[in-house]
Amino acid sequence: MLELIQRRGTAGDRRLVAELRENLIRTVGEVVGAAHVTDLVDYPDHYNVGDAALWLGQRTVLGELGVQVASVSTRSTYDRSRLRADGPIIVLGGGNLGGLYATHHELKLSVLADFPGRPVIQLPQSLHYSGEQERDDLRRAIARHGATTLILRDQQSFALARRDFDCPVKLAPDMAFGLDALDARPPRSPVAVQVRTDKESAGSAQRADVEVFDWLEARPYEYIAAYQGLHRLFSRGIGRSDSRAMRAAFLAMCDKFAKANLRRGIAMLSTGERLVTDRLHGHVLACLLGVDHVVVNDRFGKIEAMWRTWTHRFTCAQFASTWAEADEMLSHPNSSERVAPGVR
Repeated sequence: MLELIQRRGTAGDRRLVAELRENLIRTVGEVVGAAHVTDLVDYPDHYNVGDAALWLGQRTVLGELGVQVASVSTRSTYDRSRLRADGPIIVLGGGNLGGLYATHHELKLSVLADFPGRPVIQLPQSLHYSGEQERDDLRRAIARHGATTLILRDQQSFALARRDFDCPVKLAPDMAFGLDALDARPPRSPVAVQVRTDKESAGSAQRADVEVFDWLEARPYEYIAAYQGLHRLFSRGIGRSDSRAMRAAFLAMCDKFAKANLRRGIAMLSTGERLVTDRLHGHVLACLLGVDHVVVNDRFGKIEAMWRTWTHRFTCAQFASTWAEADEMLSHPNSSERVAPGVR
């Protein structure tokens, strides 16, 4: 049965999505240059929908640039002997540059150590150091590597990277904007609330009259759990066989898992006529979907940095520094007050 879809948002917001997407494709194209094949590193083999959106945005943009994929590595399947493409190594974008998530940080350090002089492109990231040791380790690894390009997804991270790293540094929108505008599902309730359940949470929703959700977990009977199970089987398969057929099958499985995860996220974000979220990709996907929403700042300020740099121009979005402020905005849904960049 066909899924019901609904075009939400304004024509102006859809034009802004197209503008950000064009900026992203242009910047990635400048960095990739004439490369026609790449090895992709740090596939998101988990339920975080935001990372699935990053993967699919990456795949779409690289496809439009004519870049083929020779291999895919996750944190658990990475093996330097399998990364043999003639072009650059491309690392997934997101919010883990600087050591905030240790396994992603260690994977980046391993790639830089294993392939000195081979171009490594870090797709758009937020930069936040979990400590001085992580900052210094990354700084030394990039200096020794000698062929790293960093793309940052907000002005704050861009300025920090230019100060700290001796390598080319670029600014571009979040990789999920490579997806272009999306279609939402029809709403089933007045308000939907997404609350982070990880270390980046800055608090919790104040309203007791709404059901909250997050997307880091799934019940065993959900369809997405079957996709993850299949992906684990293929991950074991790629560890036993490095054939061209197995590589192609693993890439296809990665795409299918990510697409299923994105569909799951769209259904969640579409539930309410209005959305409140403190996830950066809850916000970005809501902009792509045209869902009217309030985005609440996270613990490390990634959302505010994104808002100031790119997303404050979306008419479907409002920014709140705290959950209490978001609750006030929900209590006055017809208010035209908006938070301009640079105010906070």
